[in-house]
Amino acid sequence: MDLSKSASAGFAIAIALAATMVPAVPSGQKGKGSVRFAEVSQILQANCVSCHNAKSHPADVDLSSYDAVMNSGGDDPIVIPKHPEQSRIVAFVDGTKKPRMPFRKPPLSGDQIDLVKRWIKAGAKSQ
Repeated sequence: MDLSKSASAGFAIAIALAATMVPAVPSGQKGKGSVRFAEVSQILQANCVSCHNAKSHPADVDLSSYDAVMNSGGDDPIVIPKHPEQSRIVAFVDGTKKPRMPFRKPPLSGDQIDLVKRWIKAGAKSQ
């Protein structure tokens, strides 16, 4: 038995099996996989938490942790999991609602806003 042919065949089978285990990326969504709260948190920490934190939380909005974000807004939550179009946090950072946030700072980039939207659309999970 030729070991090189056997090894090549085994390698080809392994590659074929591995390919079936990779989740498909929907057309037009390449590079737009799942988003973890840790990624969103980096944006919030850099742009929002200086004002919206546990000590100072205008409009009942604390963005300093996952639990704080998910409990912010009282009866009018700022995040509606799976519904970025209904989530107030999106409306304020994209300028749909005024004042645009972050207040008196440069606006978030389109990529940053998209990341927040994707996180919410995916269910706004902690992990």
